[in-house]
Amino acid sequence: MRTFVPTCDRYYFFLRPFAYLHNVFWSEEQEVIVAGYGPLPFELPENFKFYSIDREMYPVQRGVMASFGFFQPCQTLSSSGCWRTTG
Repeated sequence: MRTFVPTCDRYYFFLRPFAYLHNVFWSEEQEVIVAGYGPLPFELPENFKFYSIDREMYPVQRGVMASFGFFQPCQTLSSSGCWRTTG
């Protein structure tokens, strides 16, 4: 089972504590997919993968549509990834 974490540039600072707590209280073997926009300014643990929805954040009204574009291919792809990756 994969865990999906949608986020935006403004909330990237939450990812480090989330990753730490996730790996302490859940498992370092649990795959976590973070969907964001711009590249992350820091590294995440190895069980976390970052995927870029787009280079720029969408306005709120279009953000949901960008998420559909991310999650739809995830239904058919293997655990090796979804859509496009950064870094």
